[in-house]
Amino acid sequence: MKIRWWFVGVISLFSVTACVGSSSAEINLETAVLVALFDDQSNPGFDSSPAQNHAEEIKQVKWVGRRHRGVRTGFMIFDGAGYVDFGADASLGGLGNFTITALIKFDNFGGVEPFQVIAAKGRENAEWQFLVSDAGKLASNLGFRNIGQGRLEGKQKLDTGVWHHVAYTYDGEKRRLYLDGEIDTEGKTEKGRVRADADHVLVGSFVLWQLQWWLEASLEEIAIFNVALNAADMKAISERGLADVLGFLSVTPQDRLASTWAKIKTDHR
Repeated sequence: MKIRWWFVGVISLFSVTACVGSSSAEINLETAVLVALFDDQSNPGFDSSPAQNHAEEIKQVKWVGRRHRGVRTGFMIFDGAGYVDFGADASLGGLGNFTITALIKFDNFGGVEPFQVIAAKGRENAEWQFLVSDAGKLASNLGFRNIGQGRLEGKQKLDTGVWHHVAYTYDGEKRRLYLDGEIDTEGKTEKGRVRADADHVLVGSFVLWQLQWWLEASLEEIAIFNVALNAADMKAISERGLADVLGFLSVTPQDRLASTWAKIKTDHR
């Protein structure tokens, strides 16, 4: 038996690649494995990607509505003790290339732990971690088999009280950190596929041996792609917003849940 996905009434979603140029051909839902826009109070952990990795647990995180770019949306407030758990589906793990992108606002940095966690997969020697240091700079970790690749830390300090678009990409050879659509820093790493494990993708928390790192920030959106988006892609998302780039501004969360994706199973022998 084969399982095929059919996308109903969303031709316009895939035409957006033409709007941002040929260099941005990877920005589409075919390469997305998680798109959480946090725009529906009744279902804030809804995943708009074809993978449908909806949140399995939301703990001690507050949803707040707001208008952004003229559109009614929302964001999640992480108070340093909560998280959103998006599960451990195979589509989220062992990626040869990936992009993690988020729209985030910090009120402060520092605290008891040296890092705050935007998102992470795995424990101890994690598959990957997307972090912010107590100096207010982006940081990342990456794991191959049982060998960590060390921390890559950004050069620019994020401003507090301001929404920032941040991203972390790995193209099979290099890691890059982006801040507001521009490359902040990059570094070579071991070539190959990231170590796969059975741990969950957590937004706002990471367990390190007996320690646990948290997040104190507001997060409006987070997405994971199974490709390394390029600089033009990051610029487009930063300037227009992820929902606009993916064609979601005219589609309500209820429409996406009820009719945008139709999963049809067909038998093929």
